[in-house]
Amino acid sequence: RLRRKVVALIHSESPDLVILVDYPGFNLPIAKAAHERGCAVLYYIAPKVWAWNERRARTLATVADAVAAILPFEVDLLKEHGVNVEYVGHPLLDRATSIPSRDESFRAWGLDPERPLLGILPGSRIQEVERHLTPFVESARVVVDRRPGVQVLISQAPGLDDSYFRDLEFSVVRETPALVRWSDCVLTKSGTSSLETALEGTPLVVAHRVSWLSGILARLLLRTRYIGLPNLVAHQQIVPEVLQGEVSPEVIAPLLLELIDESSSVRIGQIQNLDQMTRLLGQGGASSRVAEMAMTLLGRHS
Repeated sequence: RLRRKVVALIHSESPDLVILVDYPGFNLPIAKAAHERGCAVLYYIAPKVWAWNERRARTLATVADAVAAILPFEVDLLKEHGVNVEYVGHPLLDRATSIPSRDESFRAWGLDPERPLLGILPGSRIQEVERHLTPFVESARVVVDRRPGVQVLISQAPGLDDSYFRDLEFSVVRETPALVRWSDCVLTKSGTSSLETALEGTPLVVAHRVSWLSGILARLLLRTRYIGLPNLVAHQQIVPEVLQGEVSPEVIAPLLLELIDESSSVRIGQIQNLDQMTRLLGQGGASSRVAEMAMTLLGRHS
Protein backbone atom coordinates (compact mmCIF):
# COMPACT_ATOMS: atom_id res chain seq x y z
CA ARG A 1 0.00 0.00 0.00
CA LEU A 2 2.77 2.43 0.94
CA ARG A 3 4.75 1.36 -2.11
CA ARG A 4 1.77 2.10 -4.35
CA LYS A 5 1.59 5.59 -2.85
CA VAL A 6 5.31 6.18 -3.47
CA VAL A 7 5.05 4.94 -7.06
CA ALA A 8 1.99 7.14 -7.65
CA LEU A 9 3.89 10.13 -6.30
CA ILE A 10 6.81 9.42 -8.64
CA HIS A 11 4.43 9.29 -11.60
CA SER A 12 2.67 12.51 -10.62
CA GLU A 13 5.73 14.55 -9.64
CA SER A 14 8.41 13.11 -11.97
CA PRO A 15 11.36 13.91 -9.67
CA ASP A 16 14.78 14.37 -11.26
CA LEU A 17 16.36 11.94 -8.79
CA VAL A 18 15.08 9.13 -6.58
CA ILE A 19 17.36 7.96 -3.75
CA LEU A 20 16.53 4.58 -2.26
CA VAL A 21 18.11 3.20 0.89
CA ASP A 22 18.48 -0.53 1.63
CA TYR A 23 15.31 -2.70 1.99
CA PRO A 24 15.35 -4.27 -1.51
CA GLY A 25 12.02 -6.08 -1.15
CA PHE A 26 10.34 -2.70 -0.87
CA ASN A 27 12.69 -0.50 -2.86
CA LEU A 28 13.59 -2.47 -6.00
CA PRO A 29 10.04 -2.23 -7.46
CA ILE A 30 10.14 1.51 -6.72
CA ALA A 31 13.49 1.75 -8.49
CA LYS A 32 11.98 0.01 -11.51
CA ALA A 33 9.00 2.38 -11.54
CA ALA A 34 11.25 5.43 -11.22
CA HIS A 35 13.54 4.22 -13.98
CA GLU A 36 10.60 3.61 -16.31
CA ARG A 37 9.36 7.13 -15.54
CA GLY A 38 12.71 8.53 -16.64
CA CYS A 39 13.99 9.49 -13.19
CA ALA A 40 17.61 9.05 -12.22
CA VAL A 41 17.91 6.37 -9.52
CA LEU A 42 20.59 6.22 -6.81
CA TYR A 43 20.53 3.12 -4.63
CA TYR A 44 22.32 3.47 -1.29
CA ILE A 45 23.23 0.27 0.60
CA ALA A 46 23.03 -2.44 -2.02
CA PRO A 47 21.02 -5.65 -1.60
CA LYS A 48 23.12 -8.44 -0.08
CA VAL A 49 23.55 -10.29 -3.35
CA TRP A 50 26.82 -11.74 -2.06
CA ALA A 51 24.78 -13.76 0.45
CA TRP A 52 21.77 -14.84 -1.63
CA ASN A 53 19.44 -13.89 -4.48
CA GLU A 54 22.14 -12.88 -6.93
CA ARG A 55 19.54 -12.07 -9.56
CA ARG A 56 18.88 -8.83 -7.70
CA ALA A 57 22.25 -7.65 -9.00
CA ARG A 58 20.96 -7.98 -12.55
CA THR A 59 17.86 -6.03 -11.56
CA LEU A 60 20.03 -3.29 -10.06
CA ALA A 61 22.04 -3.04 -13.27
CA THR A 62 18.81 -2.41 -15.16
CA VAL A 63 16.99 0.02 -12.88
CA ALA A 64 19.69 1.95 -10.96
CA ASP A 65 21.85 4.64 -12.53
CA ALA A 66 24.32 4.33 -9.65
CA VAL A 67 24.73 2.20 -6.55
CA ALA A 68 26.55 3.28 -3.39
CA ALA A 69 28.02 0.21 -1.70
CA ILE A 70 28.97 0.20 1.99
CA LEU A 71 31.09 -2.97 1.99
CA PRO A 72 34.24 -3.14 -0.16
CA PHE A 73 33.78 -6.75 -1.26
CA GLU A 74 30.40 -5.91 -2.82
CA VAL A 75 31.93 -3.84 -5.60
CA ASP A 76 33.50 -6.55 -7.78
CA LEU A 77 30.45 -8.80 -7.59
CA LEU A 78 28.08 -6.02 -8.57
CA LYS A 79 30.35 -4.89 -11.40
CA GLU A 80 30.33 -8.44 -12.78
CA HIS A 81 26.59 -7.98 -13.30
CA GLY A 82 26.96 -4.62 -14.98
CA VAL A 83 26.06 -2.45 -11.99
CA ASN A 84 27.47 1.08 -11.91
CA VAL A 85 28.71 0.85 -8.33
CA GLU A 86 30.99 2.91 -6.11
CA TYR A 87 32.29 2.04 -2.65
CA VAL A 88 31.45 4.97 -0.39
CA GLY A 89 32.58 3.58 2.97
CA HIS A 90 30.52 2.21 5.83
CA PRO A 91 28.26 4.59 7.79
CA LEU A 92 29.58 3.11 11.04
CA LEU A 93 32.93 4.74 10.29
CA ASP A 94 31.14 8.01 11.12
CA ARG A 95 29.76 6.71 14.41
CA ALA A 96 29.42 9.04 17.36
CA THR A 97 32.61 10.12 19.09
CA SER A 98 30.92 11.87 22.03
CA ILE A 99 30.84 8.78 24.22
CA PRO A 100 31.56 9.21 27.95
CA SER A 101 34.93 7.98 29.16
CA ARG A 102 35.36 4.50 30.61
CA ASP A 103 35.46 5.90 34.15
CA GLU A 104 32.34 8.01 33.56
CA SER A 105 30.48 5.11 31.98
CA PHE A 106 31.42 2.66 34.72
CA ARG A 107 30.43 5.17 37.38
CA ALA A 108 27.03 5.64 35.74
CA TRP A 109 26.58 1.88 35.54
CA GLY A 110 27.74 1.30 39.12
CA LEU A 111 30.67 -0.85 38.02
CA ASP A 112 34.32 -1.10 39.01
CA PRO A 113 36.52 0.23 36.16
CA GLU A 114 39.40 -1.92 37.39
CA ARG A 115 37.49 -5.13 36.72
CA PRO A 116 36.81 -6.61 33.24
CA LEU A 117 33.44 -6.11 31.58
CA LEU A 118 31.58 -8.54 29.34
CA GLY A 119 28.99 -6.91 27.08
CA ILE A 120 25.95 -8.87 25.90
CA LEU A 121 24.15 -7.78 22.71
CA PRO A 122 21.23 -10.16 22.10
CA GLY A 123 19.68 -8.20 19.23
CA SER A 124 17.52 -5.24 18.28
CA ARG A 125 14.43 -7.18 17.20
CA ILE A 126 12.01 -9.12 19.39
CA GLN A 127 12.67 -12.41 17.60
CA GLU A 128 16.43 -11.98 18.04
CA VAL A 129 16.10 -11.30 21.76
CA GLU A 130 13.79 -14.28 22.21
CA ARG A 131 16.32 -16.59 20.55
CA HIS A 132 19.54 -15.19 21.98
CA LEU A 133 18.99 -13.69 25.42
CA THR A 134 18.68 -16.94 27.39
CA PRO A 135 21.75 -18.74 25.97
CA PHE A 136 23.74 -15.49 26.09
CA VAL A 137 22.92 -14.96 29.77
CA GLU A 138 23.67 -18.61 30.53
CA SER A 139 27.05 -18.25 28.80
CA ALA A 140 27.80 -15.10 30.80
CA ARG A 141 26.90 -16.95 34.01
CA VAL A 142 29.50 -19.62 33.23
CA VAL A 143 32.11 -16.93 32.56
CA VAL A 144 31.40 -15.27 35.91
CA ASP A 145 31.46 -18.63 37.71
CA ARG A 146 34.92 -19.33 36.34
CA ARG A 147 36.18 -15.75 36.64
CA PRO A 148 34.28 -14.11 39.52
CA GLY A 149 35.84 -10.71 38.83
CA VAL A 150 34.09 -10.33 35.48
CA GLN A 151 31.19 -7.86 35.34
CA VAL A 152 28.33 -8.30 32.86
CA LEU A 153 25.99 -5.80 31.23
CA ILE A 154 23.20 -6.53 28.76
CA SER A 155 22.27 -4.10 25.99
CA GLN A 156 18.61 -3.23 25.52
CA ALA A 157 18.12 -1.84 22.03
CA PRO A 158 15.80 1.13 21.41
CA GLY A 159 12.18 0.18 20.88
CA LEU A 160 12.33 -3.09 22.81
CA ASP A 161 9.88 -3.42 25.67
CA ASP A 162 11.27 -3.66 29.19
CA SER A 163 9.33 -6.87 29.75
CA TYR A 164 11.90 -8.85 27.76
CA PHE A 165 14.63 -7.82 30.18
CA ARG A 166 12.95 -8.27 33.56
CA ASP A 167 14.22 -10.59 36.31
CA LEU A 168 17.68 -11.03 34.79
CA GLU A 169 20.66 -11.70 37.00
CA PHE A 170 22.73 -9.07 35.18
CA SER A 171 22.03 -5.37 34.79
CA VAL A 172 20.59 -3.94 31.58
CA VAL A 173 21.72 -0.70 29.93
CA ARG A 174 20.63 1.29 26.89
CA GLU A 175 23.98 2.98 26.16
CA THR A 176 25.06 0.40 23.59
CA PRO A 177 27.80 2.51 21.91
CA ALA A 178 29.51 3.04 25.26
CA LEU A 179 29.04 -0.61 26.20
CA VAL A 180 30.61 -1.77 22.95
CA ARG A 181 33.53 0.62 23.34
CA TRP A 182 34.37 -0.06 26.98
CA SER A 183 33.67 -3.78 27.22
CA ASP A 184 36.70 -6.02 27.41
CA CYS A 185 34.83 -8.59 25.36
CA VAL A 186 31.41 -8.71 23.67
CA LEU A 187 29.02 -11.53 22.85
CA THR A 188 26.75 -10.38 20.03
CA LYS A 189 24.31 -11.76 17.53
CA SER A 190 25.26 -11.46 13.87
CA GLY A 191 24.59 -8.26 11.97
CA THR A 192 25.56 -4.61 12.24
CA SER A 193 26.35 -4.90 15.95
CA SER A 194 29.20 -7.30 15.16
CA LEU A 195 30.79 -4.78 12.82
CA GLU A 196 30.20 -1.93 15.28
CA THR A 197 32.01 -3.94 17.95
CA ALA A 198 34.84 -4.84 15.60
CA LEU A 199 35.38 -1.21 14.60
CA GLU A 200 35.86 -0.35 18.27
CA GLY A 201 38.63 -2.94 18.42
CA THR A 202 36.73 -4.84 21.11
CA PRO A 203 37.23 -8.63 21.03
CA LEU A 204 34.01 -10.44 20.24
CA VAL A 205 32.20 -13.69 19.65
CA VAL A 206 29.38 -13.80 17.10
CA ALA A 207 26.56 -16.20 17.92
CA HIS A 208 23.35 -16.46 15.96
CA ARG A 209 20.16 -18.46 15.91
CA VAL A 210 17.30 -18.42 13.43
CA SER A 211 14.24 -20.64 13.13
CA TRP A 212 14.83 -24.21 12.01
CA LEU A 213 13.24 -23.50 8.62
CA SER A 214 15.36 -20.38 8.09
CA GLY A 215 18.40 -22.41 9.10
CA ILE A 216 17.67 -25.06 6.49
CA LEU A 217 17.09 -22.43 3.81
CA ALA A 218 20.30 -20.65 4.80
CA ARG A 219 22.33 -23.83 4.37
CA LEU A 220 20.80 -24.30 0.93
CA LEU A 221 20.95 -20.71 -0.31
CA LEU A 222 23.80 -18.89 1.42
CA ARG A 223 26.70 -18.24 -0.90
CA THR A 224 29.18 -17.12 1.75
CA ARG A 225 31.48 -19.07 4.02
CA TYR A 226 30.88 -16.71 6.94
CA ILE A 227 27.93 -14.79 8.34
CA GLY A 228 29.75 -12.32 10.61
CA LEU A 229 30.50 -9.00 8.93
CA PRO A 230 34.03 -8.76 10.42
CA ASN A 231 34.88 -12.10 8.80
CA LEU A 232 33.23 -11.16 5.51
CA VAL A 233 35.18 -7.91 5.30
CA ALA A 234 38.45 -9.63 6.27
CA HIS A 235 37.87 -12.56 3.85
CA GLN A 236 38.83 -14.89 6.68
CA GLN A 237 37.59 -15.93 10.09
CA ILE A 238 38.99 -13.41 12.54
CA VAL A 239 36.17 -13.74 15.10
CA PRO A 240 34.48 -16.97 16.24
CA GLU A 241 31.05 -17.75 14.79
CA VAL A 242 28.68 -19.98 16.77
CA LEU A 243 25.51 -20.92 14.93
CA GLN A 244 22.15 -22.58 15.51
CA GLY A 245 22.34 -25.62 17.80
CA GLU A 246 25.87 -24.74 18.87
CA VAL A 247 24.61 -21.55 20.56
CA SER A 248 25.08 -22.82 24.11
CA PRO A 249 27.18 -22.04 27.19
CA GLU A 250 29.29 -25.13 26.56
CA VAL A 251 30.49 -23.71 23.26
CA ILE A 252 30.36 -19.96 23.89
CA ALA A 253 31.76 -19.59 27.42
CA PRO A 254 35.25 -21.02 26.67
CA LEU A 255 35.57 -18.62 23.73
CA LEU A 256 34.64 -15.65 25.91
CA LEU A 257 36.98 -16.69 28.71
CA GLU A 258 39.87 -16.82 26.28
CA LEU A 259 39.07 -13.42 24.79
CA ILE A 260 38.53 -11.62 28.09
CA ASP A 261 41.95 -12.74 29.35
CA GLU A 262 44.31 -9.81 28.68
CA SER A 263 47.35 -12.10 28.41
CA SER A 264 45.69 -14.47 25.94
CA SER A 265 47.42 -14.79 22.56
CA VAL A 266 43.98 -15.38 21.03
CA ARG A 267 42.79 -12.02 22.36
CA ILE A 268 45.92 -10.21 21.19
CA GLY A 269 45.71 -11.82 17.76
CA GLN A 270 42.05 -10.93 17.31
CA ILE A 271 42.67 -7.29 18.25
CA GLN A 272 45.40 -7.11 15.60
CA ASN A 273 43.10 -8.69 13.01
CA LEU A 274 40.28 -6.29 13.88
CA ASP A 275 42.64 -3.37 13.29
CA GLN A 276 43.56 -4.74 9.85
CA MET A 277 39.88 -5.28 9.03
CA THR A 278 39.11 -1.67 9.97
CA ARG A 279 41.79 -0.49 7.56
CA LEU A 280 40.10 -2.44 4.75
CA LEU A 281 36.95 -0.37 5.25
CA GLY A 282 38.86 2.86 4.61
CA GLN A 283 37.88 6.29 5.86
CA GLY A 284 34.60 7.77 7.05
CA GLY A 285 32.52 10.22 5.03
CA ALA A 286 30.00 7.85 3.43
CA SER A 287 27.19 10.37 3.54
CA SER A 288 29.29 13.03 1.81
CA ARG A 289 30.26 10.62 -0.95
CA VAL A 290 26.64 9.60 -1.49
CA ALA A 291 25.69 13.29 -1.68
CA GLU A 292 28.39 13.80 -4.33
CA MET A 293 27.02 10.88 -6.33
CA ALA A 294 23.54 12.40 -6.08
CA MET A 295 24.78 15.79 -7.31
CA THR A 296 26.53 14.13 -10.23
CA LEU A 297 23.34 12.33 -11.26
CA LEU A 298 21.32 15.52 -10.93
CA GLY A 299 23.85 17.34 -13.11
CA ARG A 300 23.55 14.71 -15.81
CA HIS A 301 19.77 14.71 -15.60
CA SER A 302 19.28 18.46 -15.84
